[in-house]
Amino acid sequence: GEILGLLGRNGSGKTTLMRIIAGIYPADTGSVEVHGRIASLFAVTAGMNPLFTGRENIFVRGAFFGMSTDEIRSKLDWIIEFSELGEFIDAPMGTYSSGMRARLGYSIAVATNPDLLIVDEGLAVGDAAFRNKCFHHLREISADCGIIFISHNINQINKVANRVLVLEKGVVIHRDEDVASGIDFYMRRGAASIQAERQGDTIQAVEFKDQVGYGESFDFAITYRSNQPLDAVWIIQVYDAERRLVAEHESDTGWLEHDDKTHTVKCSIDQIQLKPELYFVTVGIMHRESNQYIAMFNAQEPFQVTGYFQGNAPYQMAAKWSLE
Repeated sequence: GEILGLLGRNGSGKTTLMRIIAGIYPADTGSVEVHGRIASLFAVTAGMNPLFTGRENIFVRGAFFGMSTDEIRSKLDWIIEFSELGEFIDAPMGTYSSGMRARLGYSIAVATNPDLLIVDEGLAVGDAAFRNKCFHHLREISADCGIIFISHNINQINKVANRVLVLEKGVVIHRDEDVASGIDFYMRRGAASIQAERQGDTIQAVEFKDQVGYGESFDFAITYRSNQPLDAVWIIQVYDAERRLVAEHESDTGWLEHDDKTHTVKCSIDQIQLKPELYFVTVGIMHRESNQYIAMFNAQEPFQVTGYFQGNAPYQMAAKWSLE
C-alpha cells in the first residue's frame, strides 16, 4: 500500500540494499526477512535473448520471476497490450529500440502480481508517454503491493512516492512521510556535500521584488561565485506557503563565470501567472547530468502575487483562441 522513494548519492548503498532484499547479493551481516513474491527492475531486460522474439522472451523473463508456463500464458495478452508492442511482438528482440525493450521488461515484471516491486532506475528509459503510463500504473497496483522506487530524478520521486528514505554510506540518515520535506533534506544534504568538495561555489544572495502583479514580468538578480568549470544549469523553484512546489524554471545554459570572483547573473520571467498569494523562492546551481545541487539559496522572505485571478488552480495557463 506504499510507494517508498529511496534517495541517496551514487555509492550510498541503494542498489546494494535492494539486491540484498531481492536475494541477488548475500548479506555479510544482519538478516533480511521477505514475505511473498518480489519482482525487481534493476536491468529491465536482463536474461532476455536478442535472437528470441518478444513473445519468446516473455516466457524467458517470466521464468526469472518464478512464474509457471501456465501463469505466463494467462498473462500473455495483458503483457503484449500493456507493452504496446503489437505487431512487433513476434520480431527478434534485437531489432527493438531501447524504449521497446524497456516497455516489454516493465510489463513482464508487473504482470507477476508481486507483493513487493523494486524499481531501480527502471523507468529511466523509454518514451515520455509510456513513463507517464507506468507512473499511473504504479499508483494503481500499490493498493495491492509495496513498491520501493529508486531514482536520482527527484521529480519522479515526488510524482509517485508517499514516503521517503535517504541513504548515505549504507546508513538511513533521514526518513519522512512528507515527500516534499524528504526531498528538500536530500537536496540540501547533496548541496552541502558537493559544496564541501567544491569550495568556492556559492550563491551569496538573490534579489527580487517583494510584490509582483499577476501577468507582470518578475526579475531576479543572483550573486554568486564559482572557482572551477562544470556542466551546470540554473534552477529557480517557486513554493507556496505550505512549501509545495508550484512552478520552476531551468536555464538553457549554466551562465557561470569560473574565476572565483563575485558575479551577478540576471533572470527575467516574462509573466507570472500564479494565483495571488505568498510564495517562496529557491535558486540553485545543478549539475546537468547527476541532478545534484552544487549550490543552493533559499530566500527567507516571500514575495506576494497581486491582481485578478480567475480559477482555483495555483497556476493559470496562457493560451490563444481563434474561431475558424
